[in-house]
Amino acid sequence: MRTNDQGSGTIWVLALSALLLAVGAAAMVIAAGLTAHRRAASAADLTALAAASRMRAGDAAACSTAARVAAANDALLADCEVGPDSVLVAVRVDPPSPLIPAMEVLARAGYSSE
Repeated sequence: MRTNDQGSGTIWVLALSALLLAVGAAAMVIAAGLTAHRRAASAADLTALAAASRMRAGDAAACSTAARVAAANDALLADCEVGPDSVLVAVRVDPPSPLIPAMEVLARAGYSSE
C-alpha cells in the first residue's frame, strides 16, 4: 500500500531554508561581536600609545589626549590611569547590534627614559 507523499519536498525545503536562515543570522551576530571587539582593541592600543606620548606633560594632558584619540576611533574612554612610567586605559565600543553587549578593552603603554 502506497501513501500520498505529494508536497513533502516543499516541507523539507522550507525546514532547511529556515535552518540556513537561523545559522546565517547567528553567524552575522558573532561576526559583528568579533568586529566590535577588534575595533575596541585597536582603539585601546592607539589611545594608550597617544596617552603615553603625553605623559611627561602631566596626568590631565595624557588623559585628555586619550579621550580625543578614543573619540576619533568611534570609542569612549571609560578609564585612564597614569602611573609613574605607564598609562592604563579602558576603551568602550558599542557594537551595531542590540544583541551584543558593549565591548570594553584595557591597554597599557609606557615610555622609556633611555
